[in-house]
Amino acid sequence: AGSSKAAGASAAAQEPEEPTDHNKDYCEICADGGELICCDFCDCAYHPHCLGCAAEDLPDEYKCPRCLGTLDQILAEYNSKPRSSIYPGDFCNLCGDSTTPLLACKTCPRSFHQFCANAEPGTKQGSHWTCPECTCTTAQAFAWS
Repeated sequence: AGSSKAAGASAAAQEPEEPTDHNKDYCEICADGGELICCDFCDCAYHPHCLGCAAEDLPDEYKCPRCLGTLDQILAEYNSKPRSSIYPGDFCNLCGDSTTPLLACKTCPRSFHQFCANAEPGTKQGSHWTCPECTCTTAQAFAWS
């Protein structure tokens, strides 16, 4: 009985992992919701801009940073960017920089540089602009990478 258990365990170890279909409704990196890329092998989900990629550039069966063992490195990089402020809109929600003018979303407290959000040329600070997260076009808007 012991040898069949070991043989069964080695056979199970050789079989490919089965994709899952139950993912979190927030980004594993920034903890915000929105348009997310879901891992096919665990319950994690991510914003394309938090991963620094476009959704259409990922493989059909996507294995996330947590499954690949790179999540700690990505989180460390994300947390190293300046993001804390008592005033909403003091930093770009994509790159973390706060040194140049930002576009504030009219729907949520997020702010972005015009070039980070791929906003229409001529979009001005203070205009009635909606960010890519709120318009659900994140994968298209942040497809610059």
